Amino acid sequence: MYVEGGRKPKKLKRFLSKKNFFVCYFVINLVVAGGFSGVLSYFFHSDEASAAVLNVEILSDIHTVNNSGTTSSQRWQATAANQPVNFTISGAGLADVSANLVGKKYGVLVIPPELANKVKANGSSQVHTNITVDLSKVGVLTATLTAVNDLVSLIDRIQKGLVADLTGVSLNLGEVNKQLALLDALKNFGAADFQQSMTLSADGRAIYFSLDDGIGPILAQNLSTILTNLSSAVSALQVTGTGLIGAASAITINAALGLLKPTLVNAITTVKPLLAVGGTGVQQLADASVLGSTTIQMPTLVSGPGSITGNLDAKFVGTVIKSSIIDIDLLSTANGLSYIYFAGETFAMNNTLLPDSLNFGVHPIQTKLDELFTATQGGVAGAAQTTGTVSVTDTRSTVKNWQIKVAQSNQWNSSGVELSTPVLRIYGGTLTTDYSTGVRSISGQNIELINGSQQELMAVSGVTASGTTSLALPKFDLFVPKNTAKKIGQYETTLIWTVTESP
Repeated sequence: MYVEGGRKPKKLKRFLSKKNFFVCYFVINLVVAGGFSGVLSYFFHSDEASAAVLNVEILSDIHTVNNSGTTSSQRWQATAANQPVNFTISGAGLADVSANLVGKKYGVLVIPPELANKVKANGSSQVHTNITVDLSKVGVLTATLTAVNDLVSLIDRIQKGLVADLTGVSLNLGEVNKQLALLDALKNFGAADFQQSMTLSADGRAIYFSLDDGIGPILAQNLSTILTNLSSAVSALQVTGTGLIGAASAITINAALGLLKPTLVNAITTVKPLLAVGGTGVQQLADASVLGSTTIQMPTLVSGPGSITGNLDAKFVGTVIKSSIIDIDLLSTANGLSYIYFAGETFAMNNTLLPDSLNFGVHPIQTKLDELFTATQGGVAGAAQTTGTVSVTDTRSTVKNWQIKVAQSNQWNSSGVELSTPVLRIYGGTLTTDYSTGVRSISGQNIELINGSQQELMAVSGVTASGTTSLALPKFDLFVPKNTAKKIGQYETTLIWTVTESP
C-alpha cells in the first residue's frame, strides 16, 4: 500500500532458497498530515537598472552593501526586531553631470515595500568624499572675484614695470600670493569628511539626507577664512622705495593699489555674512560643487516584515542624486542593490530523516520460542542497525501546540496471509530542542505498535518561541511471540507518520 506523499520502498533483493524460511520486511510509507506549509519564495530580485535613473544620479559605478550577515541560505527570522545594519554606498564622480540638475544632492536608501516603516535611522550618516567647486558659478562671489581679478591684473602690471619704474622699489607680496593661491586651490578642495542627520520619508519607503547641508558649510567656512586673510593681506599691502626714483615709483604704485584695495576689501566684507550659517552663499557653494570618489555609511535599525508564508529577499537600493524631489519609484530601479534575507514561517517535519524501509531479515520458521528481530541495513545479521530521526521545525509567530504520532495502518501481510501477533517497538533516543519548556517525547523509552494502533512520539505545547525539535530513533525491533503461525513469504506492513495540531 502506498500513500500519497510517501516514499517508495527499496525492493528486497534476496530470493528464498529454502521452504522453511520467512521474511519479515517492514515497508514505511511516509505520510505527513496536518496544517503546515513549505517554504516558498515569492520575491525575486532583478539586477536590471533603468537608464532613466541616470538623469538624477551623480555618481557612477554605484555599489551598495550591508553588514546584516544574511544570505539566501542564512536568513533572519521574519519577526526580527531593531537589528543594527550599516549600509555602505560608494561610487565615482561623473564629472559635471550635476551642473544642469536642479535641487540638492542627497544620499538615499530606498526601503523595499515589504519593510515600509520597518527601517529607521540609527544615528547620523558618515560621508567621505572628494570635492571640486567652480567658484565662478557662485553668484554671491561675482563682485569679490571681479575685484580679485582686477588686483591680480594690477599686480602683474606692477611686477612687469608697466605702472612705474621698479628701481629702488620694495613690494612684499608673500601673504597676498599665499591667500590667492589658497583661493585658487579651493576649486580642487579634495577630501572632506562630515556627518549628517537622516530622515525617514513620510511613507516609510526611504531614508535620506542632504549632502549639500554638509558640503556647503565646509566650503563656506574655508572660503570665509581665506577671504578674511586675503582682506587683511591686501589692506596691509604697501610699496616702499629708496632713492628719488624708488620713492616716486612707490607713490605711483601705492596710488594705483589704493584705487583697487578698498573695492576688494568692501566686496569681501559684503560677502562674508552670506557665507555664514544660513547665508545664501552656503547653498550656492554646495550647488557649484561636484563630487568625486564618495563613500557613505548609513546606520539603520531593521525589523522584519512579521508573519510571512515564504522567504523574502528584501531589496534595498542605495544611490546619490541631485534633484528637487526624491522619486522612490524611480530610484528603486537603480543599480546600487543590497539585500537582507528573511525566512518565511515554517511548520514542517523533515521526513528525509526517517528510514526508507525497515528490514528485519530472513529467519527460519519456528513456534516454540519468542523471537526479537532488530532492523539492520539490508536485513543482514550483524550489520549496522537502522536508525532514524523525527524532526519538526516551527518558526511561526503563533503559540505552538502539535504532536508527532505514528500508526500501523495494516496487519503484517504476505500475499493475503497475515502474521497476526507481531509487535513493533520503536525506541526513543536523544531529544534535541530549541525550547526550554513545553516539550515531551519518548526519549529513553519505547512505544509498541500493533495493527490499528497509534502512538505519540513527540509533542510541543504552549510554546511561543521559534525553533526545531528532533528525537533520535536509534533502534527498531520486531517482537514475534511463540506459537505465532507463520508461512513462507515476505511479510509487510505500513506506518503512517502524522504531524497534527491541537490545543
